[in-house]
Amino acid sequence: MTFRLSVLLAALCAGVAIYSSYASAQTNRTSVPPPTAQQIVLARQAAFEMSAITFGSLKWAMREGKEAKTQGFYTGAMVSWSRALPSMFPSGTGVGETPVPTAALSEIWTNWRDFQAKDADYIAAVTKLNDMVKSNDTANFTSQLMTIKDTCDACHKDFKTRD
Repeated sequence: MTFRLSVLLAALCAGVAIYSSYASAQTNRTSVPPPTAQQIVLARQAAFEMSAITFGSLKWAMREGKEAKTQGFYTGAMVSWSRALPSMFPSGTGVGETPVPTAALSEIWTNWRDFQAKDADYIAAVTKLNDMVKSNDTANFTSQLMTIKDTCDACHKDFKTRD
């Protein structure tokens, strides 16, 4: 057997071995169960808290004289959260439906279109803020933060119990 043929055969055997172990690993992989309603409520509560922290960080950055362009990580996260937000409210995650207390009112599910419309307002507001980061529009950044706060308050007014 020539050296070249030996190398080719060794490479072929190595490829088969790698594929076999990959296929075996895929077969032996354990599936992860979907999250429970309780886990979803806890996840959305944590996400809302992180959203509030992010919003506060943006306000702090503007008070400290930072440029809008330095806030892209935070505004990008807010855009992602705004788009994911409705998925955190599947049926079965309302008041009394899990052992976890929730401030989500049943109106979320009975008036889903309005809930989605309010989220669309939030998406538009945070997307505009993210665009201000891209254009470094520091002058209008703080006023856009207040627009975002207004969209949050409008949703909380109709869909969240008072603290």
